[in-house]
Amino acid sequence: KPMVPEEQFTPCCQHAIQLLRSKNSALVFGDYLEFGVSRGTSLACMYRALESEGLSNVRLLGFDSFQGLPPEAKAQGWSPGAFWSTRSTTERYLRSRGVDLRRVTLTEGWFKDTLTTATRQRLNIATSSLIMIDCDIYSAAREALWFCEPIIGEMAVVFFDDWASKSVEHNVGEKEAFEEFLSEF
Repeated sequence: KPMVPEEQFTPCCQHAIQLLRSKNSALVFGDYLEFGVSRGTSLACMYRALESEGLSNVRLLGFDSFQGLPPEAKAQGWSPGAFWSTRSTTERYLRSRGVDLRRVTLTEGWFKDTLTTATRQRLNIATSSLIMIDCDIYSAAREALWFCEPIIGEMAVVFFDDWASKSVEHNVGEKEAFEEFLSEF
């Protein structure tokens, strides 16, 4: 069962693409990066939106532990292991939604281990125009945003799935990570 309302999110993705084009008609679209893929519903929606907008050359890069939320999620008010999906289940779901897996690269592992300069270089990520932060907890959102900073070009759209969700202990979440990001960069 999809975890994201596809009939609402796909048009949202299309609107973001159209917004970027309206701001710069000569914009060369960079990669789509998604942090917190889980089953792959958001990634499938973005794939459909890119296809409908004639952007079949944009790569889709997904980052996920494929073990659910990390152990530190507990201190941030979430359940470790929540939103767990195996990589093979995610790939099967993406295929069932018509996603061409040749355009998708999934990076498996905890963000603290995978969101590195070496990963950006290995995947040849030069720029990103569309970014989905769906990693729920503050620490993961912060890691994802700092990973993206060098590859955000002139403009990008950043989506947040858990904008208003805050942890119990520290009362922070994706919104606070983004505010820190904007303050620093």
